Amino acid sequence: MLANNIELYLQSLRIANLSRNTIKTYQQALQALMTFLGRETDAREIDVSVMRAYVHLLAAKSLSPNSRNHALRVFKAFGKFLVDEGILDENAFRLIPQAKLPER
Repeated sequence: MLANNIELYLQSLRIANLSRNTIKTYQQALQALMTFLGRETDAREIDVSVMRAYVHLLAAKSLSPNSRNHALRVFKAFGKFLVDEGILDENAFRLIPQAKLPER
């Protein structure tokens, strides 16, 4: 289940000795995704259309493009972990494009 997968991923980040702030940021992004999908969701059920719907929700909440892109980087890293662990065959998160940033 997704909650278990997220906990395994966060444990791997702790073992890799990432900073507490980094782990907290990753945890917040992944918990928000889990709230959207449901704790009991199977990670194998997450596909591109589900992730697009979530990214659209983030945009509708007026999250800045930078914030949305940061969340996407977290999800892509989580997806890579799931593939590396043999939980997923492919990382659907990587198929979601980054939000365009405003020109300076």
